[in-house]
Amino acid sequence: MRLGEPGILEGPLRPAVLRLALPAVGTTLFQVLFNITDMFWVGRTLGPSALAAVSLASYSVWVLVSVGELVGVGLTAVAARRHGERDPAAAARATSR
Repeated sequence: MRLGEPGILEGPLRPAVLRLALPAVGTTLFQVLFNITDMFWVGRTLGPSALAAVSLASYSVWVLVSVGELVGVGLTAVAARRHGERDPAAAARATSR
């Protein structure tokens, strides 16, 4: 952001939320397309047992990534609060976990 440009919290809320949400939505769509492509080729070439294994693995990876993102978002919120409270030591502790 350049000096004099409006910040993300200035102006209408809807465009700001969309600007923040679009990368997450795009990432999710690419992951779904990747999984569909995997399932298509595995199902065509290796059969139903292999397709079931890929489906189970995709779900397992999704759960693990979701838990990791949950922790990351939570610790980011804690660090932001500590930073806002002008407590850099506590913010550093939150980001080092």
